[in-house]
Amino acid sequence: MDLIIKPTQRCNFSCSFCSSTEIANSNSVNDDLDVSKVIEFLDRFPQTNSIIVNGGDPLVVDPSFYFKIIAEIRSRGLSTVLHLCTNLWDYYQRPSKWRELFHCEEVEVGTSFDFSERYITKDRQLDVDTFLKILTSFKEDFGYTPSFVSVITKENSWRVLDLVRLAKSLGVECKLNYLHASGRSKEIFTIGDMYNSYLDIYAEDLHLFESNTKQMLKKLKTSEHTNCPSNRNCDEGIRNLQPMKNGYEYSSCGAFGDDLEYGIDFEREMAGEFFRPLQGDIELQYMKEECLSCVNFNICNGCFKTVKDTKKANLVDHSCKSMMRFRERVIEMGLM
Repeated sequence: MDLIIKPTQRCNFSCSFCSSTEIANSNSVNDDLDVSKVIEFLDRFPQTNSIIVNGGDPLVVDPSFYFKIIAEIRSRGLSTVLHLCTNLWDYYQRPSKWRELFHCEEVEVGTSFDFSERYITKDRQLDVDTFLKILTSFKEDFGYTPSFVSVITKENSWRVLDLVRLAKSLGVECKLNYLHASGRSKEIFTIGDMYNSYLDIYAEDLHLFESNTKQMLKKLKTSEHTNCPSNRNCDEGIRNLQPMKNGYEYSSCGAFGDDLEYGIDFEREMAGEFFRPLQGDIELQYMKEECLSCVNFNICNGCFKTVKDTKKANLVDHSCKSMMRFRERVIEMGLM
């Protein structure tokens, strides 16, 4: 089992595509996640492989929140990894506050970067020079450069190769995720368009530096179910826990958690029941009936959130045409 947690919806950045931007109804620390819920989860699922920390931004929360989790991991003798995905801005401003935590052997740190839409203030965009300064400072402190995640939208999709070239120049692997419709973002970047971008990455021989392209190649060559974005069994092995005003949301998917849909009864699952909430809704199973006989089925319909968003945006035909083009390119490139 893996657990995604969002300790807070608060953030020190303002990004147009971020779900937390609209979900957060308060900037109060009182609306942050109660760490006791994470500890309860570890009691129920002691074989948790990783706790993936998103936000908001994880560094808006005091380090003591994470030290409590680490203490529980150590007291139970677990091998659970605590992975923080953060913009690193608070570390860059106040490195001494975070050095002890980041040096813990249980902690992994990743970051995020796009060439657009990511703002430190209303008028100041996070540019590549500032991003590189943050990474240089981090490497001086900890001896490695963190990998980064990017959200691909219609507006920045033309910079896909630039993002992977940046990862290559840093000697790290990036992960390019297509945009879902949550929070302020009502638009999506279709899976068909994203997979053609992954082929562009492969054609430039940059696939060793982008995580989802490698997963795509594995799926094409082995037909195995791999991690997101193409795993229809996601609600079997992952959970999401995030704060809401006067409470919390528990689900099997961070994106659906942001939408407050397909939630799971936390208390009942902690008491021993096990839920797979995404399996019973027929509307999530495929984009259209023709998908059932299509060789691209597992890719196009691999993510339930993608199925729902694509239908809602009336982009099923567009995504289908893009995926057919993807298929033709795959054959031309000899990948099947």
